[in-house]
Amino acid sequence: MLAVENLEVVYDDVILVLRGVSLNVPAGQIVTLLGANGSGKTTLLRALSGLLDMHDAELTRGSIALNGQGTADLSPDEIVRRGVVQVLEGRRVFSELTVEENLRLGGYTRSRHVKDGLAEAYDLFPVLADRRRSTAGYLSGGCPYGLRQAAAGADRSS
Repeated sequence: MLAVENLEVVYDDVILVLRGVSLNVPAGQIVTLLGANGSGKTTLLRALSGLLDMHDAELTRGSIALNGQGTADLSPDEIVRRGVVQVLEGRRVFSELTVEENLRLGGYTRSRHVKDGLAEAYDLFPVLADRRRSTAGYLSGGCPYGLRQAAAGADRSS
């Protein structure tokens, strides 16, 4: 479970971007974050992912906990290893790599389980199995979006 309590984030020691944000995400659930431009969606995702520092921002109040443990002292890669992943918008895949190479990169943080992650990805998105050796940049329609989602989930198998 992901628990966010009364989050406050400030950029450049001056600009208050988030104030009083709280939410709970039960284990195994997917959440969509909606809001107007400039409402703090990206800032919340940066906070959840441990990426505030690289954007000159800091968490000044509140807490983020994953399965009951605080994430304040975790690096971004440790947060990913614990199961928090983002699927970015657009057709963001490694276009020169194959479908399978993209999926393997998605499972990089838990390389012992990449084979299980690949099987799960191909079960969820059978068209990717058919195109596993295709160059990802040439995928059309919804395939790049499915590939991104499958790659984000490729490190979840345990």
